[in-house]
Order: sequence, then C-alpha cells, then structure tokens
Amino acid sequence: MEDPCLSFPKSDRQHLPDVLKEDCACMGESIFSDCADFPGILSPDFYDDIAKEKLAMPDPVEPPQPTAYAYPTALPSLTPIFTPTPLPSPTPLPTLADPREMEAYLDDQRAQGQEQQDAIMDQFEEYRLDSQDQGQVYADLMDAQGDEYADLRQEQADEYTDAMQDYGDERADWVKNREKAINSAESLLGAMYDDYGYVFGGLIVTRWVVLGVIMIGYILIMLIFQKRKDVV
Repeated sequence: MEDPCLSFPKSDRQHLPDVLKEDCACMGESIFSDCADFPGILSPDFYDDIAKEKLAMPDPVEPPQPTAYAYPTALPSLTPIFTPTPLPSPTPLPTLADPREMEAYLDDQRAQGQEQQDAIMDQFEEYRLDSQDQGQVYADLMDAQGDEYADLRQEQADEYTDAMQDYGDERADWVKNREKAINSAESLLGAMYDDYGYVFGGLIVTRWVVLGVIMIGYILIMLIFQKRKDVV
C-alpha cells in the first residue's frame, strides 16, 4: 500500500485539507473504497448506516439569496378637485332717490359687499378642505402600498432566514457524520502505519526476499535445534 499522505508526520496528517486528500488513496472519503480491504476500515462502530448515507450524499446546496421584489409603481395621482366657479356679483342696489337716505344706502352696500366676501371665503374654505381630504386619501393609499411592500420583503427575509437555518443544520449534520467516520478510519490506518509502516513500503520483490530470508532463518534454527536434540 503506497499512499504519500501516510508518509506525512501524524500532526500534519490530522490537518491535511480536503484538496490534498483527493490525491491520496487512503485519506478522505475514498478510504472506504480504495482501502476497504484493510482490517477495521469498515467497522460498524463508525461506518454505520448514517455514515454511509452521508458519505453518499453530495454537499448540501446553500439556498440562493432571494431577488428583492421590485418596488411598486407609484400610484396615479387623483383627479384634482375642480376649482370652484366664481360666485356671481351681487345685484346692484337700486339707485338712491332721496339723498337723505344716503347713509342707509351706504350701509346696505357695505352689508351686501360683506355678504359677498363671506360667501367667497366659505367657498374657498370648502375647496381647501376638500383638497386636503383628497391629499390625505392619497397619502393613506401610498402608506398602505408601502406597508404591503414592506410586509412582502419581511416575509421574503424570514423565508430566507429559515432556509439558511435549515441548510446550516443539515450541513452541520452532514459534516459531523462524515468527519466522524473518515477521522476514525484515518486514525485507525494511521496508527497501524505509524507502528508498522515499514511493512507497507518497498517493492513486492523486496518483500518476498525479506520473507524468504526470514523463512530460511527459521529453517536453520529448526535444523540446529533438531541436530542438538539428536546429539543428546
């Protein structure tokens, strides 16, 4: 088993980024396929059904940021209230026949003029109040439109917040179960490599030569003991 990642010091192996692990047969999630024959790698203590499910799942997709609703089109202006028609001029008083009644005549003229002025002011006040009421109606409509838009944006923001919360929980669970299985398998394999790394190195021919030397050594020892037993 040749894996360049296993030759790193133990402290470095434990902090290898996933990008580097992709080039290693017995690191990362590939350890359960490429090194599945190694004893203990598929232990149900950490490689259980949940771990298998999470390892088979792709990384959860982060929900896209929603596109803001277009600001509503401004309401059309209300039809202006018609400007009131000017009041007709008062009918002139009849020509004074007796000069001695001049003072009373002037009083009647002043009263008639004041009455006309009061009527004009009443007409203007009514027009002003109607215009003010119409302006308030339009302002209320604009406020209602703005409140409706604000409610839509808030609802959209709440939905996005909930989606992000669900995504965060799902991804945290995905990472936890995957990392638990991967780290356990890597630790098991790493411990074996740290203790018996020399067994995994070298060419097959070299291993057979070493095995042959060991076997010859055992045979020689057995012959020596057998010869000593025959002598005795």
